[in-house]
Amino acid sequence: MSPATEWSLKEWLNLQPKQQLFLDYFVPRDYRQAKKFPFYGGAAGGGKSYVGRKGLAKFCIQAHALYGVKNCRVGLFCETYGTLKDRQISKIKTEFPRWMGELKDSKDLGEIFLFNERFGSNFIALRNLDKPEKYDSTEFAAMFVDELTKNRVDIWDELRKRLRWPTRVEDGGIFPADFIHPLGAGANPGGNGHGFCKQYWVDHDIPHYLKKYADQFVFVPAKANDNKYNPESYFDDLMSLPDDLRQAYAEGNWDIFCGPVLSRVARGLSRL
Repeated sequence: MSPATEWSLKEWLNLQPKQQLFLDYFVPRDYRQAKKFPFYGGAAGGGKSYVGRKGLAKFCIQAHALYGVKNCRVGLFCETYGTLKDRQISKIKTEFPRWMGELKDSKDLGEIFLFNERFGSNFIALRNLDKPEKYDSTEFAAMFVDELTKNRVDIWDELRKRLRWPTRVEDGGIFPADFIHPLGAGANPGGNGHGFCKQYWVDHDIPHYLKKYADQFVFVPAKANDNKYNPESYFDDLMSLPDDLRQAYAEGNWDIFCGPVLSRVARGLSRL
């Protein structure tokens, strides 16, 4: 039999416990158990980029299998096109088999991974966030932002405006009326968006205009030693960093990048 005939979604996802917990919020089989704004990581090496692309693939496949949804767009975002290529596109080329679909760059849809007809021809739009306003009027049924802390809070708000999918379509199934369309993210501490990410997900201090969604913010912390595919030496390397960086990237301490410390570390990183 062909790989497609014997294929198992669970085996292909190949998730570790923390990654599975995140997907239980991001794209559960029962949508009523989903959270709108799940957040993963908080330290280096926890498998954030991996769980983002695999989670969106599960969303596309599951949307067709459970609801008959076709030609559905989800969005995978990085801060620049260079980081999108390095973190995501290069990995999709090796992790997503050809019988599942193909990477395409079309005039109408841009750069995408298009699932084959067996999976409803749903697709992952591969996008960067240099100018998020260029996605005005574009609809995404689900999103994942890789390294959200590299982006300001207004960019996150811009993306939230695009999070929807038609409740009526001429061809194919539809999502349930109360379906939760998720905007997932992963990130390390530090960066332009450190403050709002820490406030919303780590401290769970939700601003008044988001109080309706207060219970939809969930944080799944993960470290490098939660990822069995990292060599042991990688975690040792993180632990050997200067104190500020070690606490942030090895231990996932979000308090270290605050106030004067953030400014000092940022200046140091800019010299690297």
